[in-house]
Amino acid sequence: MDLIRGRHIIPSNTEEFLRICKSLDKAFTGAMRLLGEINGDIYQADLLIKEGKIIAASLDDLNKGTTILKEDALSEIRSKMIGVRGRLDVYEFDEEDMNETIANNTDAILSPESIVPLSSLGVRLVPIEKKESEQKKRDFIFHFGFGKSRSPESKYELERKIDLDTLERRESRSISSIVPGLERMSSEEMTEISRRKMERLEELKRRHMLAKKKIMAQREHISIREGEKIQTPIDRFFSLVKKYKRIRIDDNLAKKLGVSKTQIEEWAMILEEHKLVELHYPAIGEPEIRIVEGNE
Repeated sequence: MDLIRGRHIIPSNTEEFLRICKSLDKAFTGAMRLLGEINGDIYQADLLIKEGKIIAASLDDLNKGTTILKEDALSEIRSKMIGVRGRLDVYEFDEEDMNETIANNTDAILSPESIVPLSSLGVRLVPIEKKESEQKKRDFIFHFGFGKSRSPESKYELERKIDLDTLERRESRSISSIVPGLERMSSEEMTEISRRKMERLEELKRRHMLAKKKIMAQREHISIREGEKIQTPIDRFFSLVKKYKRIRIDDNLAKKLGVSKTQIEEWAMILEEHKLVELHYPAIGEPEIRIVEGNE
């Protein structure tokens, strides 16, 4: 789902963390974004919540680039994520945020009879515990768990299993710039990009690093017969950009490609790394992808 708006909640202490946990299944209005690993694949589940009830759902397979919406997504979240642990981001919405998010995600809205309380998923939230050597001040990080864990895990085993912060630091050394040109902006131009948009960029950079690592691992196992050409979804996307020269990441493009707008942004970042396209983020409106001269 498109969750650009909203206040990113990061509790500063245990008391605030517990208060947020208690409010999630009662009066909370906003969104939850859950990122977890299942059998080696990375999944992202988005839930839109109004007064403690789930009103919209989507599930992205970040390896395959596929998205499931509405009741099917909620059902898959229940079945796939039982016992899984991972990262959770929480965004609190006011009325304007909620109305805009609903308008941007009509394809993910549940039917009235399918709306259920968040508590029906059995979400358990616990903060990450750090080793003694890591007791420096840092942001609180959510973890989620559905039902009982499939196998007993110590806090250190859990961190090794899916410590996204460590993965991001390791991968960032090999990626010089996910959004080229951002550093070249003047201070006036930077102020035009809202805090929410910047949070969105940081989140996409993190997800792109995860997806890139998985893609490289998969390519090692792919063998193509001589003379055979395979057109991937990102190839079809690039063909559209070459055809129209510049194209906005909107609902129409997402429907045409059969993927989420977030997935299209990730593809654009990969192409931008290879200097095939440029990804532009205006202060207002949807991101725009432009073909780099010479790649038509």
